[in-house]
Amino acid sequence: MIKIQKGDEPQVITDNIAEWEGILRGHEAAGTNPSDTQLNRYRHDDIKAALLAETHRKCAYCESRFGHVYYGDIEHVTPKKLGIEHRFRWENLTIACRICNTNKGIKENLVDPYIHDPEDLFYIQGPTILPLPDSSIARFTEMTIDLNRSELLERRNEKLRKLHDLLTLANEASDPDLKEALYEQLKSRETADEMEYAAIARAYVSSLVAQGLIPAASAPAA
Repeated sequence: MIKIQKGDEPQVITDNIAEWEGILRGHEAAGTNPSDTQLNRYRHDDIKAALLAETHRKCAYCESRFGHVYYGDIEHVTPKKLGIEHRFRWENLTIACRICNTNKGIKENLVDPYIHDPEDLFYIQGPTILPLPDSSIARFTEMTIDLNRSELLERRNEKLRKLHDLLTLANEASDPDLKEALYEQLKSRETADEMEYAAIARAYVSSLVAQGLIPAASAPAA
């Protein structure tokens, strides 16, 4: 999990949220049931496209890319069942893989990657993401979402193997320009926000720097 910067609110929300919420409040007052369309306006294509852009087409929680196997679920940070005001508000929407979305369910008080910096709340050992001992919110998040489920550990191990192969190529390169290019790919491209499991990559590169295995100048940016 990494920090996410909230993008600009899609115009479709700005133009329609008052009407959308008003319709639901009307049903609430009348004791009638809104239609699925009225409940799920947040699934508009423009909203989903904006969420995909700000999350780099990754699950906001586990950092897995899901576009090649599944489109992803629009997720409500504060559960929408807790009030109409949470259903369409842009700041309450993100996107998650189906497993993380299902595991989170209607639970509250988890790490919010738009507000918190997850890299300040978790530490990483190999492919495993662990909560800091003094962070109850991180512990609750790790347990609730199951951030170390076997499928994720397998995918993260694949990421670490790719990084290790890059390190080996860089260390074995005799051409100094090629060596520098490989170090640059390792420390910049593979640790960038848009890359799958960026938090794992940053921890790996930082450990290489600490052990003197790559130049300190090749550490990922803070």
